[in-house]
Amino acid sequence: MVPQAPQAQPQTTEPSWEVDEEFTLKPEEDEDWRDFEFDLEDGEELIGSIETDGGDVNCYVLGRASFRSFRDDEDFNPYWAKQAVTKTMVSFLAPGSRKYFFVVVSDEEDEDVSVTVRLSVKS
Repeated sequence: MVPQAPQAQPQTTEPSWEVDEEFTLKPEEDEDWRDFEFDLEDGEELIGSIETDGGDVNCYVLGRASFRSFRDDEDFNPYWAKQAVTKTMVSFLAPGSRKYFFVVVSDEEDEDVSVTVRLSVKS
């Protein structure tokens, strides 16, 4: 029997996303933010993209205490932030093993914003 050379696997351009969601942020209805929870190990990277229908959003990676402050409408210190964006890439390298919260917040006062979020963890 003649050994066969391994077949080259076609490269996929899209990674498999742990989060692949479309949703609408509605400032008038107190639905102006969404969060996604990740348990990251030291050195793991949260990667992905955020895209809106034209309305601005703010994106943050928060630790547990800062997420609590964010929810309570207090000052918070993000590990990573992009503000007033309609499209951005996400690349956050975890500085330690812990729970992180990725938060998308509408930056619009009175307009609904349609958002597409794609996130994954890279070791």
